[in-house]
Amino acid sequence: MTMAILTKEYIDDHCANLGITRYELTLFVFPDGITKIGPDAFENCTSLTSITIPDSVKIIGIEAFRECTSLKSIDIPDSVTT
Repeated sequence: MTMAILTKEYIDDHCANLGITRYELTLFVFPDGITKIGPDAFENCTSLTSITIPDSVKIIGIEAFRECTSLKSIDIPDSVTT
């Protein structure tokens, strides 16, 4: 089974495609097939206020949401084991 990892680089590319920086990201919709959120993936996404993690995610990497200072809620499904 191939693990699809959401990386910090993916978030940077996503923001670049939107014409914003990661500091300006307010909303993120997970692409299909993501099973792991990599370490520091959302680091410094200081405008992100809430996030809903899909059931496909099994692992959340260390400090995945580090310095997300506006984050008020994270919906973590029972599928997350690590």
